[in-house]
Amino acid sequence: MTSLYRIDSLKGDFRSALANYKIFKKLNDSLYNISKNKQIEELKIQYETQNKEEKINLLNNQSKLQESELQKSKLINSVSIWSLVLLLITIGLLYNRY
Repeated sequence: MTSLYRIDSLKGDFRSALANYKIFKKLNDSLYNISKNKQIEELKIQYETQNKEEKINLLNNQSKLQESELQKSKLINSVSIWSLVLLLITIGLLYNRY
């Protein structure tokens, strides 16, 4: 298509050259737009993938934090129960000695 409008303009057939140039520009713009749209879609997919990966990492971190808090709570409960048992034994022994 590029050659047609150049050949026509060299021949002096400017009407045909202009018509062929318009066709050339139209096709060229269409190809350019298709290429740009494809690039935009690829960038959107990359962004969405990265965003989802960040959300997954955030959720994993929150899950680990919750597990840690749960283990801490279990440890505190365990220590509290054993402290109470030791206190009761100590009170029982003191009462027995008195």
